[in-house]
Amino acid sequence: MADPNKNTRVRILAITDGLILTELGPETFRVADPVLREWIKIPHPPPYSSRQDEFQGTAIVANMNNVGYKVVRYGVPAVGVRVMERDRLCFQIYSSDSKSWTYRHVPTQRPISSILPSNPINFNGYLHWLCRASQVIFAYDFYGPSELCVVIDLPQRSAKGTLKPLWHGDEATLTISCGPLMYMNTDTRKPTQQLKIWRLKKYTSGSSSKESWEFLWNLRPGLELCLGCVPVAMHPFDKEIVYLVTCQTNFF
Repeated sequence: MADPNKNTRVRILAITDGLILTELGPETFRVADPVLREWIKIPHPPPYSSRQDEFQGTAIVANMNNVGYKVVRYGVPAVGVRVMERDRLCFQIYSSDSKSWTYRHVPTQRPISSILPSNPINFNGYLHWLCRASQVIFAYDFYGPSELCVVIDLPQRSAKGTLKPLWHGDEATLTISCGPLMYMNTDTRKPTQQLKIWRLKKYTSGSSSKESWEFLWNLRPGLELCLGCVPVAMHPFDKEIVYLVTCQTNFF
């Protein structure tokens, strides 16, 4: 598959369902399809005049029931907006079906921080943002009719909805294995460090963490997790295989 421009540095933004979203320059996007061995040029997004919103990243989303894909620029209200008014996500969406960009504002039902994580997970047409500071997942279905963002409490939240403290050295990630969405979290407070894994079973805002998640395992990998061992992913077809990386050595 030839480079669209050999003299231009290509930055990989996201990979999903065999498609690779790249950026060749400011707002210059290409989608690479390794199977068809082709580069797909995405039209430049139209100017966005609102000063109340700011885009912070770009992702690609697909749905197994649809042939096409969508390129999504996402963000939140600008930093100058009061925290309690940051209760929506702003999207600029390119559809491979319509070949055009559209805007969308989606209420989140809860205030959000000024910066979203830069690596949302695509799953069945949803993008998922793991927000550890507020201990929730914001998820939105780009192929469904809903105009609301789904808010899923993380397992750390108590039954009363209060936040449990995040400890230095604890790490967490979202991944997909054998179908459902998985949440992995390292617990470094224990004398023997542990890796805990949950499976998402209920996709409904307002549900308690116990209703939303099924606890699967509490593992002791035999590594010094507090020294920088980070859960990266699970095997897509074998939920008993977990990939970890040590930050000091970059070894799996």
